[in-house]
Amino acid sequence: MPDWSLREVVFLLVALVVAVFAIRVGVSFNFTEWTKQRTKRAKIRLQLLCPHATFAQEEDGRVSIQSLLHSPPGTIVWICSRCQLQTTDERAVNEIVERYARYPEKLIKEDKKFQRALKRQYRL
Repeated sequence: MPDWSLREVVFLLVALVVAVFAIRVGVSFNFTEWTKQRTKRAKIRLQLLCPHATFAQEEDGRVSIQSLLHSPPGTIVWICSRCQLQTTDERAVNEIVERYARYPEKLIKEDKKFQRALKRQYRL
């Protein structure tokens, strides 16, 4: 055995451990699965940030709050037309409009937060 110093032995052991770790990570890492999970997490995050309501201008010029949750005919499922969130709770749909009707500045604030997250996610 050659005459190796302690520094060389430690360096070789560290290099061996790093090489084994890199091979394990490289073999077990699935890029396609990672991107699917990342997209799924981003969609859930956007659904949580979506206010599910928007401002609408009526025919007489007044501004009102309109829910983005709509129920397809023949179903009990409510679907948000902006974020595709699905819910079966009809009371929640009514509460959203009532809450934003009382506090319209909250709708503006939450909509800005949603738009920022949307830009960040899709790089718009």
